[in-house]
Amino acid sequence: MSLYESVVDPSAGLDAALQALSLDPLSLPITHAVAMRYYSLGNLEEAKKTAERMVDLDPDFAPAHWVLGLVHTFDGRYDAAIEELTLSVEQSGGVPSTMAALAYAYAKSGDTIQALELLEQLKGRGELLQGGHVPALQIAYVYEGLGRTEDALDWLDRAFELRDPWLIHLNGFPRFESLRKEKRFQSLLRRLKLPEGTERS
Repeated sequence: MSLYESVVDPSAGLDAALQALSLDPLSLPITHAVAMRYYSLGNLEEAKKTAERMVDLDPDFAPAHWVLGLVHTFDGRYDAAIEELTLSVEQSGGVPSTMAALAYAYAKSGDTIQALELLEQLKGRGELLQGGHVPALQIAYVYEGLGRTEDALDWLDRAFELRDPWLIHLNGFPRFESLRKEKRFQSLLRRLKLPEGTERS
């Protein structure tokens, strides 16, 4: 199985990740990979348990709090999500994926002001980290959270133009559920040669 196959189809990579974890149960990166496979498949309970195991191993491991924040956001527990995602931003030094997830949680909670403030910070951080290019898919993710469909689609098109590597995760995370029936989104999936009908289990 190639790395591309395991990312495009989260179910294809779960068994491999679990096998790797059985060989090295204390590996935080492998545990994180398992947690994200569970999350991408919609198995939030296992994703949460796996993230909590990471916190037990290292409370300062930013990806653990990121996953917990994603799970809480999905379940609508926005206060808990914001708490975990704020930790992930602080511990990671402002990695774009953590900032975007926090902005998204604020947006879904109804705090548009905080979401937009983080969005501007994210754009600035992207310019610093990516040689002048903002992390386009992450910005699209925030715009989806804000309910700004056309802005989200515009930034996804920009992500394609910039060859944003996060695009191969569209059937895992972030999935942009509210955009999946849009013709422009379906066109993007075809251009990326990703399945158009993938459903969460």
